[in-house]
Amino acid sequence: MKKQFITTIILIIIQLNVFGQDKIYFDKYWEKTTKENAHFYREIEQKGNLYHIKDFYINGVLQMDGHFSSLKNETFEGPVIWYHKNGKKEVLKTFKN
Repeated sequence: MKKQFITTIILIIIQLNVFGQDKIYFDKYWEKTTKENAHFYREIEQKGNLYHIKDFYINGVLQMDGHFSSLKNETFEGPVIWYHKNGKKEVLKTFKN
């Protein structure tokens, strides 16, 4: 019983680290890269069966805010908003899968 509890706690901590507010860095072509070569970064937070995705320009200005139903295929779900570099809303699209 105690072993199962410890294992569960460890799995929760790992999941929080993977799907918490970790940053993934992208170059200007949206290929994964290092922080030093990045033009954008992404924060991912799991919310139920969806992933809340926030993409930022490297200067910290929000570039996109929405949800993915699949991280692997980057499948949008629900409203997604893209922003200009100056922070003004560019476009809002709603996706339904």
